[in-house]
Amino acid sequence: MKTPMFLLGIVLSSMFSSAHAADFTPLMTHIAAPQEEAKDSTLGFKVIGHFPQEYALDAKLDESRKLAFLSFIQPEQSGIRVIDLSNPESPNEISTYLTGSLFPRDFVVSDSGKRLYVLTDRDLQIVDTENPKFPKVLGTYDIRGDDFRIVGVSKEGGRLYVYERGQLKILDVKDTGPLKEVGRLKLNGRFQAIYVSPTDQFAYFANDKNLYSLNIRNPRRPRIVASMPLVALGSYGNTGPLTASDDGDLIVIGDFDQFNPAVSNLRLAQLDSKGGLSVLMGGMLNLKSRGGYSIQLRGRNRSLYLMTPEEGLIKISVSERKALVFEGGMRVPMSKQIGTFGRGGFYVSKDEKQVVVPITVRHGEDIATIGGLTIYGRD
Repeated sequence: MKTPMFLLGIVLSSMFSSAHAADFTPLMTHIAAPQEEAKDSTLGFKVIGHFPQEYALDAKLDESRKLAFLSFIQPEQSGIRVIDLSNPESPNEISTYLTGSLFPRDFVVSDSGKRLYVLTDRDLQIVDTENPKFPKVLGTYDIRGDDFRIVGVSKEGGRLYVYERGQLKILDVKDTGPLKEVGRLKLNGRFQAIYVSPTDQFAYFANDKNLYSLNIRNPRRPRIVASMPLVALGSYGNTGPLTASDDGDLIVIGDFDQFNPAVSNLRLAQLDSKGGLSVLMGGMLNLKSRGGYSIQLRGRNRSLYLMTPEEGLIKISVSERKALVFEGGMRVPMSKQIGTFGRGGFYVSKDEKQVVVPITVRHGEDIATIGGLTIYGRD
């Protein structure tokens, strides 16, 4: 089997402040690091368990209760499996929640794991999973059209953030009745990516031209506080996954061109002392993926994990000086990550000792009926 090749180049950029947008001239000096050959796993992971599921889509974890939630589609129905991972070598299904729709477009799990927010082709469903053996619907929220996305949920589960027709909407989900909108913010431009902090403090939004920093502390009056042209990051206008550190100071932006994978990039930005956005530094990843990739920050925001359809799992560390250092990779038998906005497609545990991946193997344009949830572990 031919192993994938990874190339990590460092892009040094001059510091850029949103206050000097008109004067900006990007510095694009590329320093190529030695090529690294990724074996089947240079990260020490190995398969320790598997849960078979036809048409597996996306997975989320409740680490405190050792549960996995796996979305799936089947003829004439879709749903979410609740899987016990207390023994990862033998994952066991404890219940199934059927959505009553043909397709679960996305779902998120509250930090406590006791609520699911499931987006279907016709509504948004709030599901109580405090007793994982008997999930039950608490309420629904009607949606119109396809331009509707779940973009975040607060750590305490009190707020749900959605994007609908050019607006960020903040929904109150503390009560068990119908969802209540408490605030909204108009976001102009063609939607590319969004990240909302689970601490209810900040968010970042990218359209086809700019990166914006949002203040969401007051849910009734969310506002834009800073912006920066994406050209400052060397962006090609196809912003992919977007995430940030826990304190919001480090912003990680994926940039890819599905027609020219050679220009897939990884960029870093930061909040400066005055609350403005600045280019910190950038990295360039030579990815073969035509479908973009998903990213997660772990290890006190020092470990950056990427998952690509062709190359599998890649780990890059962020040094004390915010330099990107390639750590290794692991092949994953998969062909497409269906999870969205950098959240879905895989999950790395907080201690970085387990990786959970929903796998669906494709043949041509059809999704084959093989796959499931695979658990990788290391000492």
